[in-house]
Amino acid sequence: MFRPDYYAPKLIFLSFLGNSAKRWATDFDSALSDVAKMNAQLPAGTPCIFMTTAPSYSKKITDLRIKAQANLKRAFDETGSQCSFIEGATPETVAANQGNTHYFRVNSKGKVKDPYHPNTKAAENFFMIAMDDICNAVYDQISAAMPDPVTE
Repeated sequence: MFRPDYYAPKLIFLSFLGNSAKRWATDFDSALSDVAKMNAQLPAGTPCIFMTTAPSYSKKITDLRIKAQANLKRAFDETGSQCSFIEGATPETVAANQGNTHYFRVNSKGKVKDPYHPNTKAAENFFMIAMDDICNAVYDQISAAMPDPVTE
């Protein structure tokens, strides 16, 4: 995707956490290695934002993701990543999602079918809660990538 003369993104926005959460939560070195590999593939100087996903319905799943998120954040800090890091699981987003059947698909008896993936209503609420962090990260990344008008 990033080979020369193929694609030159103005901003890269990555958002994920789920499938590797257990690996990253239980082994900081895995998080560090994965972030270092990701950093090596990013075009130098390209604005980049990494945001972890929204909290799940289940406390057990969310707690695991919070541990993974902490290890990822530490890995981003330790590698000196060019990406801004946004925590998707915050006290506010956890309070909004965890245990809230309104934000997850339910079966005919009202029981949550998929505790991992919030629904569209949850996504709208999640992004409303996270909007300041997202906007600040976009501003920081775009500002850092712009030439300094005084020296340019």
